[in-house]
Amino acid sequence: MGINYNLYKPVRNRFRKYDKETLLFSLLKLSRDISVKEPISWPKSGYIPWEIFTLVKWILNDWNNIDGKKLLDKNEIHKVLNSMKQIQENIELDKVFKKENNFKLQQFSRRTALQQFWYQSKINKSKVSKSISLLVNNPKFLSLNKAFQENTGLDMKSFFDLTFLCWFAFTIDETRYLIEIETISTIVNDIDNKKILNYFNYLSLDYYDLDTHSSKIEISDYFLDIFGKTDLLYKPFVKKDDKYYLWSVRFLEVILEFGLYDILKSINSDKLGNVFGPTFDKHVQSLLAKRNIRFISEKEQKKLGLSKQVDAIVDEERHNFYIEFKGIEASKKSSITPTQYVMLNSYDNHLIKALKQIFSVNSEYSKKSKTNFAFIVTYKDLYIGTVDEAWKEFIHLDYKLKYYNMGIQLENIFVLSLNCFEKLLKVASIVGDFSTVLEKIDKFIGEDTRNRRYIFTMYLEELFKEELIKIEEYPLYEEYLREITHKYFSH
Repeated sequence: MGINYNLYKPVRNRFRKYDKETLLFSLLKLSRDISVKEPISWPKSGYIPWEIFTLVKWILNDWNNIDGKKLLDKNEIHKVLNSMKQIQENIELDKVFKKENNFKLQQFSRRTALQQFWYQSKINKSKVSKSISLLVNNPKFLSLNKAFQENTGLDMKSFFDLTFLCWFAFTIDETRYLIEIETISTIVNDIDNKKILNYFNYLSLDYYDLDTHSSKIEISDYFLDIFGKTDLLYKPFVKKDDKYYLWSVRFLEVILEFGLYDILKSINSDKLGNVFGPTFDKHVQSLLAKRNIRFISEKEQKKLGLSKQVDAIVDEERHNFYIEFKGIEASKKSSITPTQYVMLNSYDNHLIKALKQIFSVNSEYSKKSKTNFAFIVTYKDLYIGTVDEAWKEFIHLDYKLKYYNMGIQLENIFVLSLNCFEKLLKVASIVGDFSTVLEKIDKFIGEDTRNRRYIFTMYLEELFKEELIKIEEYPLYEEYLREITHKYFSH
């Protein structure tokens, strides 16, 4: 029995009254509908996706006990979801983070961002492009492709193409709730039906097997469940009578952005790290070269006699910039209960290692006449912001860094996603250099401490709107779109 069970029980008693097939598919239709609506309209409608998917999780967990006969209409859906809202209203911020009052606001903000921002986004062409370049079209992933195929029943390229075609089908027709294999097989002539069937089966829950699936769902806290990313993200379809019903268009978009990476990580995270790490490092360096930004590579740093190295040093006239990539992402636990020690345990190895590298390089390379900055680049957003904030919150608890000679101001070390880093590079190439960008941000923060943002992207979007408009270009995405259009729709 999970925590906050007494709050959950009235909701459970309410949904047990309904016919479970009607209940499930009514919520599926509802979630499908709102996935193409603008987030600003959600509160007014009374339907919020993370509330719907928390309710679905509870329903699936209790599936074998639901034996009601009552049919569900729109009014009844409102009643069930409203009873869930009452649970949230009964939990105060101080009770959730009662032991860590100094940091509860930033912990709550980060948790809210991890819960909501990915739902509120639309397909990101830049992220899809990275999935294509780093994974789909990368020959170094042949060994991982074999493992991928053994687990999913098809190769990465076919998986990606089928996801794109499904996304396209559901996007151009907002009234579509289901898809059949025949719909895809009539379009696709280079992927056999067995692979198409494997694709849908891998990404589907079988309606007639939900009794078995129910026993696999674990709930530790009925309230905090609402903050976790739904387990249905990689089960975006419900299969019933050879028809595949979609939960949310947004799920297919996330699979296009991060699906191959996440699936490979679930298969063998160590092997993925061994291949993806060097690939990512080279990608970051290629981005710098593409923008004609001169940098000192790891190899060149060794020649200079640096005992530790970062992925790149950009030595500008006014400032130095240390760039280090780390494959860090928010763990499920840190996105639900982001307390100090949970955060430390989630990010300890990679984040602490990155800081050690930066501190070491800075102590050996730093020039007194310059201010030093650093970027820790991650594949996905962590919503950490600057290291000084994270240091006060949880990094200082790591004894390994307690007496380390930092030699660089912690507020000058930023944690940002690859997507954000690419924006930064493009802006820097327009305004002249990194220094101009960081000086404008530093002035903005200096004018009012309330100008601090916990995502670096926010600074770019507020201070460099015109520059960002100029750089809306996604050649890889456009090339892929042309390729798939020619391949499947030109006949």
